[in-house]
Amino acid sequence: MAFKMNGSPAKMGTISGTAGHSSALKMKAEENAASALKQTIDGVNQKTSLSGKISALGNTLLGDGSYAENKAAERAAGNVSDATKSANADAKAYKKMKTEKDAKAKEAKKGAKSYSEAYKDADKSKYKTEAEFIKAAKDYNKEKYGTEEPTKESKKLVGKYEGDMTTSPKVTKKTAKKELAARNKTKKVEAAKLEESKKQNEADVESGKAKKIVSPVTGDEAIDYRKPLPETKKRTKAGKLGVQFGNIFRKKNKKKNPHRKVIKT
Repeated sequence: MAFKMNGSPAKMGTISGTAGHSSALKMKAEENAASALKQTIDGVNQKTSLSGKISALGNTLLGDGSYAENKAAERAAGNVSDATKSANADAKAYKKMKTEKDAKAKEAKKGAKSYSEAYKDADKSKYKTEAEFIKAAKDYNKEKYGTEEPTKESKKLVGKYEGDMTTSPKVTKKTAKKELAARNKTKKVEAAKLEESKKQNEADVESGKAKKIVSPVTGDEAIDYRKPLPETKKRTKAGKLGVQFGNIFRKKNKKKNPHRKVIKT
């Protein structure tokens, strides 16, 4: 039986058939692999890839060495265009700006210094020991801001309205500490007014101008400044007869009730 081949082996790139044909196919595959390996340098196909073509063009125009090597030599010698110099300057300025911005962001994220860290920059002639400095710093913050951690507490106010007034602007990171100090000042003024009011109420109770009452439900105390109502006089028989006699001459809707009960206060 004759062997039949479909297509030309040269055009198809494959040879199929007998054992001899299989051996020829194996040799052809090995040649293709070696050719592909020869064309590939550092994982880049120098014949088909864009970077390989550019590198080959650079070698052709600039002589020996790769395109990247020749460009590096040009830069080292300062042989670059004005556009390249301008682009390099812009890139350098941007890099510097980004570095400074990142440093500021890192510093802000780090947060406020601890009392121990702040003592390193403190006046050692005024504060002999770290404990003395920490106590003075905490007292100052407590008096001005109402807390020993003003930086931490001021962050909670960011985004809220100044003075809790919806018509006021919102608190920002820059105004947070100032707003904290203002709120603490208002709080102290209101506390002082409340304390003064308590003292005045106690004085009025002692003098008899007011009396202290206690709620039977909640047990809360309050000061009552109401004046006592006068006692109602008891009605006599003569008084009742006088009312009945007077009702004869009064208009219908203005007549008095002679039998009304006495309400005691």
